Amino acid sequence: GQVSAVTQRGRLKLNSGIWQSNPTNPIRDFDQSNAYAQVLWRRIFSAGSEFSLRYAYSADDGEEGFINPGKPTDMPPLDPFNYDKWGAAGRRHEIEAQHILRPSVTTRLAWGGSWRHDAVSAVTTLVDQGEVKRDVERVFGNLEWKPAEWFTGNLGLAAEHDSMAGSNLSPRLSAAYHFNAENTVRFGASRAYRTGSVIDYRGDWTNGAKQQFSGDPNMPSESMDTLELGYLGDWRKWRMSLDVRVFQEKVHNRLLVLDRDILSNVIADGMLPIQDIQMRGVEYQWRWQPLSGTRLQLNQAFIDTNAEYLDALLADYPNNSLTTLLPGNDPDKAMNALDLSERGAPRRATSVLLFQKLPLGFEFTAAGYWQDKMKWSVNTWADKYRRFDARLGYRFRWGAQRGEIAYVAQSLNGAHAEYKAYPSDLASRVIDRRQWLSLRLDF
Repeated sequence: GQVSAVTQRGRLKLNSGIWQSNPTNPIRDFDQSNAYAQVLWRRIFSAGSEFSLRYAYSADDGEEGFINPGKPTDMPPLDPFNYDKWGAAGRRHEIEAQHILRPSVTTRLAWGGSWRHDAVSAVTTLVDQGEVKRDVERVFGNLEWKPAEWFTGNLGLAAEHDSMAGSNLSPRLSAAYHFNAENTVRFGASRAYRTGSVIDYRGDWTNGAKQQFSGDPNMPSESMDTLELGYLGDWRKWRMSLDVRVFQEKVHNRLLVLDRDILSNVIADGMLPIQDIQMRGVEYQWRWQPLSGTRLQLNQAFIDTNAEYLDALLADYPNNSLTTLLPGNDPDKAMNALDLSERGAPRRATSVLLFQKLPLGFEFTAAGYWQDKMKWSVNTWADKYRRFDARLGYRFRWGAQRGEIAYVAQSLNGAHAEYKAYPSDLASRVIDRRQWLSLRLDF
């Protein structure tokens, strides 16, 4: 398949009382495209044994370049230059093999391996480096053990070697105790890693005379340790279920782009480990079918997040852009970066869904969403909001042709803001009430 899109970037600048395109960040098109293909081959040996082989290919391209006028009158002069910050071309090949089998009557095993090859080129962010290549090899396995009806255990391990990020091991362990067919308690523990992008390790670009960003080949990976305790109640007699999860997640070496030395244009920005983060929360999903044609669903999540800056950040980079005591630094920047970690997920979120079958083949769906304020980026806030949607659908059959026609209304209670929202701010991202008709044909 292939997907293409054009979005607009750039800023306006007030010049003699007239808003005009900013020459150093002009209004321009950002052209993006993605092409992809995937082939999957599966061989089933028996009811509990199979082998699969998957190959995937993707190609991503972007271009937003413009000519920055430079500063020809400066001493030394800065000539005009091409700047294409998000312009790049990337190609990915991935092969994965997986084998599922039953070593014994009480165990199931899934194991396999994968290889991924990335090649990226970029005029500005990987200047003069040509095509930068990256290889990732991975082996994984998961063993399920069920010695009795009341117990199910899982032990998993993934080992990965990244030509840029190095090697890591990701273990996981879970156990489920089944009191009976309707009530289950489960426990889980795992460790996972998030590596950086090619730019984080190899990036190197300037913006005029300023060294803008420099990658770090030795940048550490983020790691996350998770502990969770869950309960699943499946009360079929009452046509009701409840799935609850209590969790604690610890993120080590949270990464963020910082100016390593605000007092110098020679030392570039970089992706740095800045914080350790701890998240505690509870989330649940309750389902009920009071009548054969009626379904109700309630989802809620409550999360509390605390982040602490690493001592090594100040020791290694005493003049970084989060040091509030430096002249010229924004005293709110350190707080904004802290809020991004602590409010990157809403502290409270609720959704309610009603599904109702109607006479004559119609189906009605209503949904309500309540979300607390949160941050999507360092410099923005998204205010809390509530939203109500509705949908009326009709499934039809015309000879051998099947399909559905539906009317959808979003934000019935009026406009709400997402991503960036401030009171009386014209730059807020406001989503107005929307209505549309859809037609689906099944072939």
